[in-house]
Amino acid sequence: MNRSIKIKIEESAEELKRLYHCETDKRKAERLQFLYLLKTQKVRTLTEATNLLMYHRHTYASWVNKYEQGGLEELLRREQPGGMRPNVTPELKKLLDEHLEKDGFSSYKEAYAFMQEHGFPSSYDAASKYLKKYHNTRLKTSRPRHIKQDPEALESFKKTLVKSSRSSAGKTRQKK
Repeated sequence: MNRSIKIKIEESAEELKRLYHCETDKRKAERLQFLYLLKTQKVRTLTEATNLLMYHRHTYASWVNKYEQGGLEELLRREQPGGMRPNVTPELKKLLDEHLEKDGFSSYKEAYAFMQEHGFPSSYDAASKYLKKYHNTRLKTSRPRHIKQDPEALESFKKTLVKSSRSSAGKTRQKK
């Protein structure tokens, strides 16, 4: 499709360049760059834009349509990304923050029970993943040990542990 792009761009080239350099969102900056290249006529067709900026020509066509429909504001408007949202209400998040600051939880089961009391509808796995991701929680206790484990037997086992012969064999090979 080597047709030239027919679009009237209201903003000046200097304004587009300034907006491009000030923009922190990469996707918005690329759209501004595309408009700037059109305004300065460095790009005249969708194929030229594809070769220069590495997007598909359909993407540029949709950008042109958005700009024609609503101007720069419509072109730079971004929809919310898809995907699942956490089932945690702002009130529950606030309660969790307060509880974690004051007392904390001794286990994820306790945290899950607390969350269920306050209206969390999801599973235990969802609760533990949420706590790990958004509250940076980790288990603070060590793994449980058997009641009948003898501490003296453990210490004697550590003392009589024979080192692997592989480590000494590897050292001799390195010397050659």
